[in-house]
Amino acid sequence: MAIPEGVSLTYAMSLPPKDAISYLESKGAKLTFNWHDVWQNAQAQAFTVAGVARLDILEDIRSALKTALAEGKTGKWFRQELEGTLRAKGWWGKRTELGADGKERVVRMGSPARLDLIYRQNMQTAYMAGRYKQMLENADNRPYWKYVAVLDQRTRPAHRLLNGRTFRYDDAFWGSHYP
Repeated sequence: MAIPEGVSLTYAMSLPPKDAISYLESKGAKLTFNWHDVWQNAQAQAFTVAGVARLDILEDIRSALKTALAEGKTGKWFRQELEGTLRAKGWWGKRTELGADGKERVVRMGSPARLDLIYRQNMQTAYMAGRYKQMLENADNRPYWKYVAVLDQRTRPAHRLLNGRTFRYDDAFWGSHYP
């Protein structure tokens, strides 16, 4: 379908992804040291960042993610927005801590690479949750969904084999393979 002359889609492209924002806002907060502590369905219900054991830091990160979603901010903005705050609160670099088992271990707090990971994972999860909601709302009209793998050098062999496979939206496959 051609776009009529004089019509600009720039405005539409700048609209906030309301379903993604709604998903991120609906999650409660969960303090955890290890991401294994919050597993599967609980991760869909709670916002958590491994190694964050203070609610104020967790909320700083979540707030920056909400702003990034709502205003279309980049990962670079996210890093710049948080680094000073996290440094001031002592959640930056590496330090030695005593684990629950009584052994000392080096703990990695904030870093540019860590903030990139936090941004990327949470943004993609929010967008895919929003997309999933939209797809379910249209499942009566489009009940079959196709698995599409990226097929680059990082694609796992099992995912490469699934590329192009089609399943109904309510197939058990999507319970473990929806992004």
